[in-house]
Amino acid sequence: MIYEFHPEAEHEFVEAAAYYERNVTGLGERFGSEVHHAIERLLEYPELGSPIDADLRRLMLTRFPYFLIYSNNLARN
Repeated sequence: MIYEFHPEAEHEFVEAAAYYERNVTGLGERFGSEVHHAIERLLEYPELGSPIDADLRRLMLTRFPYFLIYSNNLARN
């Protein structure tokens, strides 16, 4: 399975990582690692996130105040 970011989500991801890194050295990298770890879990277990509607689900990150919104349809490809 593969994944891709919506362009606006990718921009928000990059900006958030840069913000964390500016404030605490290494925190941006930890944020990126947590996002990628969550994506790996979703690729393995696409039903892990909570349903938002018929096509979308969301998964809260563990250590950062962000969540991933993803499509059930894309997760099944």
